[in-house]
Amino acid sequence: MWIVLVVSAVVSTPAEAQFIPMSDEQEMFAITREDGDVYVYHTVFIGLVNGFHVDRRVVGGEWERVTEEPVYPVSGGTGFVRMIGEDLFAELQEITGHETTQQVFLSMKMRQNLNFIGSMLFPEVATALGNLYIDREAPVGQRAEYRFVIVSTRGEPTGNEITGSFDLRPGIPEAPRRFSVSNEGAELILEWEYAAAPISRDGVSEFRFYERRDGRNIPLMQRTALRIGDQSRYTFRTEVQELNQSYTIYVVAVDATGQESDPSNIVTIVPEDNIPPAPVVNIDLHRLDETRVEVSWDVSTDLDAAGYHVFRMERNEEDFTRLTDEMLDVFQNVFVDSTIAGSSHYSYKIRVYDRQGNESEPSNISSILIEAFAPPEPPRALQAALQDDGTVQLRWGASPTTDIVTYNVIRREIHPERSNSYGRVNDERILSTELRDPGLSAAGFPEGRTFEFGVSAVGPSAMQSDTVFAEVHIPLVTPPETPPFTDVMPAEGGRINISWQASPSATVTGYEVHRILGPVRAGAEGQGDSAGGGPDSGGLRDGSPGDRRGDAGNETGQDGWNDLPGDQELARLIVDANKVAATGRGNRFVRDEKVVPGNTYQYVVTAVDSAGNRSRPALTEAVFYRSTTPPQPVRNIQARLIDGRVAVQWEPVRAQHLAGYVIYRSSIATGGFERVAEVGAGESRWTDSNGEAGNWYRVYAVDSSENKSRRTRAIQATR
Repeated sequence: MWIVLVVSAVVSTPAEAQFIPMSDEQEMFAITREDGDVYVYHTVFIGLVNGFHVDRRVVGGEWERVTEEPVYPVSGGTGFVRMIGEDLFAELQEITGHETTQQVFLSMKMRQNLNFIGSMLFPEVATALGNLYIDREAPVGQRAEYRFVIVSTRGEPTGNEITGSFDLRPGIPEAPRRFSVSNEGAELILEWEYAAAPISRDGVSEFRFYERRDGRNIPLMQRTALRIGDQSRYTFRTEVQELNQSYTIYVVAVDATGQESDPSNIVTIVPEDNIPPAPVVNIDLHRLDETRVEVSWDVSTDLDAAGYHVFRMERNEEDFTRLTDEMLDVFQNVFVDSTIAGSSHYSYKIRVYDRQGNESEPSNISSILIEAFAPPEPPRALQAALQDDGTVQLRWGASPTTDIVTYNVIRREIHPERSNSYGRVNDERILSTELRDPGLSAAGFPEGRTFEFGVSAVGPSAMQSDTVFAEVHIPLVTPPETPPFTDVMPAEGGRINISWQASPSATVTGYEVHRILGPVRAGAEGQGDSAGGGPDSGGLRDGSPGDRRGDAGNETGQDGWNDLPGDQELARLIVDANKVAATGRGNRFVRDEKVVPGNTYQYVVTAVDSAGNRSRPALTEAVFYRSTTPPQPVRNIQARLIDGRVAVQWEPVRAQHLAGYVIYRSSIATGGFERVAEVGAGESRWTDSNGEAGNWYRVYAVDSSENKSRRTRAIQATR
């Protein structure tokens, strides 16, 4: 068995000694062979002038020295060759790339990797370099400690020691696993698995290969495969002398002492020539006539080539088809394809075959276009129908031309203001006579638009027939969006200006404006306050050429208002409102020129599309229209005490928006008037129950905008 021990650290080193670790850790390991010999290795570099003694003790016992004299590694090339032998030296010459004995020795001594690998592969090298001590009288079966004591040229200890403890149990390496053999021609590919571990752990340093022949195990080759500590899968290649001969092969693991493991699983193989010939090059095509193409290529230079097969693919095919029933002779490098049928795009490739039937990779592909002289006939009677899921189903009659390779389907939107180009609907080839179009980006078709579809037939030479067309209109069923903003502003001259922001919907063709007499309660779907209604009417004017003028009367229950969603009261008020104007899509301003001073108004704006669908209503803020012109002063005011009360009368004021009269009283003519009464516009007399003779009175006319007439002369009550 093989035990690994990391040994103690280096102590003080005299100046004359050289003691250099060959790795980051000072390691020492032992291999106990089945014959009882123990090979004790260390991995510490010992200088050219140093040697060592080896001490041993059974665990718990006393140290005993097992070397009678210090062991000194060789210090030069001549001694190195004498110790390892000429044959091994020649092999090390090849490994190091040096010729002279001293160069080879110094490379093996001073280069860490060569020192370690050479010691693990060849015990003679390990002994010559001072990396190995073989204990032939070891206490096998027990646990023992070994100690390398480094000494100077005079045999005196330098103070450096390497110590390790091991179970000295004899054994051989584990056998390799999952051995397999394959071949590429005469080259065998050997593969196997072995546990990944440092060489110092299990001692395995290489793998050897054997052939079992006539009851004997003979080396398959002189070379061996090096063990790599962190690798578990191995591949090794070697060549055999003869093909079609049976080989029975196995692999063994070999430790640093030269012990071999049991054989791996044994594999028998009969390697055959399985290497395909090289592909031919320079494929050349020549059109002989409308039905024949000549194919030629360079003759194969492969010595084992037996012949060729020719393959062809047409434009509408997915793979190549072999044209040659029998293999062409290796020197027959011209083939005439007489199976051309109609215009098309043809591609050719050649494969080479050897005498064992191995097939080469295909040659380069060469193509030729056999052109047609006339385009195919067009499809028949294209029909386009909108489906419930928003797609458009297209159906057409097949083209009478028999060699159609595909149909091209195109589509465009018919726009009243601009010309749109066609887009391709099908990316793939289609030979059926129907197609379902999922719409723009597979998201359906926008409402309210008309689309034109076309279908044409495509022949083998890519010539295209005339296109047949069909139209389909996508109905507009979704109402437009509400105008997002409205504004209302009183103006001079008995006017109110109404404006709004455009609806985001592209389908809008115009707007309608309705007037509601308010103010009304809040809470409706539109903007601003909800509306209450009234019968007052007038005319609005949009101020644009060709404007439409609304009638002054109510339009109850017309134009689809009853179908508007939203607040029920607002819907009712809109129904009772006056439809006073309709504008085009680009005009978003109207002017109400027939408003009544003293009234509060709200306006409803709705977007209308080409199908008559209306948006939810947009309600403006309430606006109170105030007149700035006061009524005429009150005239012919009279006041008289009758039956203990003062009767005040006056001449009625004639004013369009008169709201009533306000009466003031004072005890003196020059001041202190207080408001004592107000009466309606239809009154011209008022009785003051608290009045007295001598009181002074003034009467003012007030209109609906709360304008008050000018002050007139005060009148004194008489008896």
